[in-house]
Amino acid sequence: LTPSFIKTQNGFAQNNSGGAINTTMNTSGGSQFTRGAVIGITQTTGNNAVAYTLPAVEAGLEYTFIATVTSTGTGTTTFSAPSAILKGMAICKDGNEDISGTNFIFAAGKFEIGTRVHVVCDGTIYHITAICPCDVADVSTT
Repeated sequence: LTPSFIKTQNGFAQNNSGGAINTTMNTSGGSQFTRGAVIGITQTTGNNAVAYTLPAVEAGLEYTFIATVTSTGTGTTTFSAPSAILKGMAICKDGNEDISGTNFIFAAGKFEIGTRVHVVCDGTIYHITAICPCDVADVSTT
């Protein structure tokens, strides 16, 4: 038995070796994108971009994305909301970048090992905090 004060989380890894990852997340029964999921991203194959679209807003949704390796090739890494409701901060090695919009994007080869993107939903917006070993110039919001 797990004590009630210990939160269990779903964790898994996705690899772009079979092609680009272009995933619209959902929380329906059987989905791997359950509340609190930790997603390891292995982006090592050429031009295969990685893109995640968060599910419709729902209070209490929480996801953590981590780079398992430093990305390679010309593919970008993008985290998107259903609309312009991403609000937060990217903390990069040379400064900070406000995040406000629909898409938070890492330039090609800049989703580096040690990167962590944490997203929490209050039912209205997605609050996003990114810890980025890359430079501010390597991330953007649209």
